[in-house]
Amino acid sequence: MRVARLLNANEVSVEPLTDASARATGILCGAADTSDVVDASVVIVARRYKATVISSDRADLLHLDPTLPIVDC
Repeated sequence: MRVARLLNANEVSVEPLTDASARATGILCGAADTSDVVDASVVIVARRYKATVISSDRADLLHLDPTLPIVDC
């Protein structure tokens, strides 16, 4: 229920995975030697918007981008 409320908040944006985003995600996965396309796509979008990520997956996200601002949940 809390996730649904978060996703409906005006401050939250859910981005579609476009062809360009998918390609950038693949490049990031290759560079970081990981296959976690979900985390990589989160990093790509966060970089695009200079956004802070709310996640319980800090270690995996920081592996992809050590400078990514993250709030633990």
